[in-house]
Amino acid sequence: EEVCVDHKTPTTEVVAMRALVTFDNNSKLHSTRISWTWPEIDEEGPLTWNLYRTQLTVSSVNFMEPLRTGLSGEAGEDAWFNETESGLRESIHLEQYYYYVLIPLDEVGNSDYLVRAGNSRGIVVHDQYWSYHFPPPEPSPPPPPDVPYYGSSPWYGRLLDDFGVGRFQQAGMVFIAVFLTNLMLVPMMINKYRVKKRKVRRAMARKAKRSEMMSTDEFADDFDDFFD
Repeated sequence: EEVCVDHKTPTTEVVAMRALVTFDNNSKLHSTRISWTWPEIDEEGPLTWNLYRTQLTVSSVNFMEPLRTGLSGEAGEDAWFNETESGLRESIHLEQYYYYVLIPLDEVGNSDYLVRAGNSRGIVVHDQYWSYHFPPPEPSPPPPPDVPYYGSSPWYGRLLDDFGVGRFQQAGMVFIAVFLTNLMLVPMMINKYRVKKRKVRRAMARKAKRSEMMSTDEFADDFDDFFD
């Protein structure tokens, strides 16, 4: 006996799917609210829907476990799904991203499990506690540190803070390196200058002595010529 089986996968999308984070000031807990409107029934026939949640934007939910199965409703009817944070690992948590996906299935369970734009929404659960409460006052700044024999000084406090900055430490290391280099090079240059100056004085002294000797020899020759 032959049986006709539908092999086509439905591609219907719901209407106006939305995602919203809410905060209950009594319980101090956040919730995600996913809402949509059921679409008109088309040639794909009456459908049921599965709801999935991931923490990544995916293109398929095949092999994933759904949050809810068998969802359905009348065309034009509003539907929603709420989740509230808790200490459980599988619950939603603050400052995390969640991606909700609706997948249609026909009467015989056909589905391609592909994510379509109209059937998916992503949302980040931001902390809304301080939207309902005044934030705590900022702590008063600490008093400036005392300089020995001087007293409190704001610039001394800024200097101490700068010691923890990487650029300031690098500049200090360069300064110390240059300073130590100068400590070694300046005495060497002074000694070299002294040696050079001593050599010049000796050369000038030898030159003066040589000139004096030459003058003495000339006078001796003149006396010899006179007595001759």
